[in-house]
Amino acid sequence: MSTASFKVRGRLGFAGGEREGTVYINRDTGAVTVRPKGSRTTYEMPLSQVANFVCEKGYQNRPTSGSEEG
Repeated sequence: MSTASFKVRGRLGFAGGEREGTVYINRDTGAVTVRPKGSRTTYEMPLSQVANFVCEKGYQNRPTSGSEEG
């Protein structure tokens, strides 16, 4: 099983401030799993659904002012 992991910081499903957690991406199954630090609970969805969410919400990668496009 080939899994990539990334440390993240965000609300991670909890009210209030940010907290740390880990995002795991299973390359074999295409599953994205999030586990907040100190929690036994994990949240999972298909990577394809994450991609759809990003595109539907309009999170475009726009160049910042003053940057050069090459």
